[in-house]
Amino acid sequence: MKSKFSQLGVYADLAVGMVSRSSNQIVGLLITIVAIPILSPTEFGIFALASSFVAIARTLLYSATFQYIIQTDKLTEYSSECIVVSSLVALLVTGATLALLFFADPFGSPQLLHFFLILAPSNILSVFSAWQEAQLLRSGKLKGYYGITAATEFASAFVAIGLLFSGTGLIALAWQIYLRSLLLVIGYRLLSRPVLSDRLSWRNLIEVSRWSLPQYGSMTTGLVSAYGADFIVGAVLSPAATGVFRAANRIVTAVGDVCGQPIRIIALTLFSRRTSKGLKSDEAYVRILALTILLPGTVLMGLAILAPVAIPIAVRPDWNGVEMIVVYLCLGRFFSIVQAVSTPLLIAYGRQNVLFPTQLVFSAILVGGLLFAAQYGVTEAAWAFTISAAIGGLVITGLAFKTAESNKTSAWRSLTPPLACALLGNGAALVSLHALLPHTDVIVALAACILVAIAVFGVTAVILRREIASTVAAINKVDP
Repeated sequence: MKSKFSQLGVYADLAVGMVSRSSNQIVGLLITIVAIPILSPTEFGIFALASSFVAIARTLLYSATFQYIIQTDKLTEYSSECIVVSSLVALLVTGATLALLFFADPFGSPQLLHFFLILAPSNILSVFSAWQEAQLLRSGKLKGYYGITAATEFASAFVAIGLLFSGTGLIALAWQIYLRSLLLVIGYRLLSRPVLSDRLSWRNLIEVSRWSLPQYGSMTTGLVSAYGADFIVGAVLSPAATGVFRAANRIVTAVGDVCGQPIRIIALTLFSRRTSKGLKSDEAYVRILALTILLPGTVLMGLAILAPVAIPIAVRPDWNGVEMIVVYLCLGRFFSIVQAVSTPLLIAYGRQNVLFPTQLVFSAILVGGLLFAAQYGVTEAAWAFTISAAIGGLVITGLAFKTAESNKTSAWRSLTPPLACALLGNGAALVSLHALLPHTDVIVALAACILVAIAVFGVTAVILRREIASTVAAINKVDP
């Protein structure tokens, strides 16, 4: 009995962590669902492009110095230096974006520059929230961190949704970004007082900068994969085309990252801590990969099955075609998540010299493919993105397996159960959906196929519960 309760506790802890860590993705999906019927593709395209530039700066803040804070054993010597480096990076990215939009205007949209000027100062708030968040993860105050993060995300989303319904348009989405950043800074500060360096050291600042530079380079190439399609589609076609592409991409990203982003943070924390304690990866990487197949792999496959039927009944006529772009991007997003959970292993175990040039090559392939494919339309750009993500994800996974020195037999034993759950659950959904559609209402057919998928997935998971439980327990124990 005690064993069963302890297993339930493991699942409960993982579920709470997943919901809180994925709250940003859940919120992004909710706002997108509400915004699409209200905003035109052009308006959503302007928001997509401007917020993508902001997201690039914000994502860089959650790499390099973020990981340095988690794994250093001398926080009082490097904490202030880390926030200085992060601030310089945020200012550099923001300044470069302003110069691009003002002098080059590659998208031919003055509205884009104006809206980015509204959003740009939020990057300063993000510098502080990311710095505080890294220290909270380092300290292990996870329950408070989970609660504040989730509450902040949902509070800012509800404000934005209310403003959207009141007719404020794009400004509602700007309010959401600012309110989220401000509430995170306040909430994290109430939870814990951040540690500062005993004194600001020029030598330590240079050391942090040198350590961070390869990580920033690696992350930048990854960001090209994440946002390059938005920018190229907007430049080659129009902001409206970007709106269609980005709406599809945001739906896919939000659904995938509900589970994928928490797993990436778990991987980053897990491998950083193991490295700081002089421990090898052992089977930790295979367990991370198994969880990636079980959760984001399953939901993305399900989204690809449901999208062609569900999306057309929810969007305006001028969003025609977005549903098939969602289908194509689901595959690409899965491989992007696989790459995202593999990268922390390579960084933690000193493989940046291999990782960065590899990602640089695949970013160049992506940009070249997009420049060629976007001339023919948004659908072709989606295919170029998906093919590039698949190739990059497979190569990075191969490098990670080599670095982790995983046993092939043991790896297959860990990966087979989640793969079986994903394939059987979604296979049942596909068959039931197409069997019911000719004979019943669309909404009823969608609801029925979701229930069938959940039932088959659940039965399969129960049959394979021991193997899945061992994976969940290993991942949930972040501190080795």
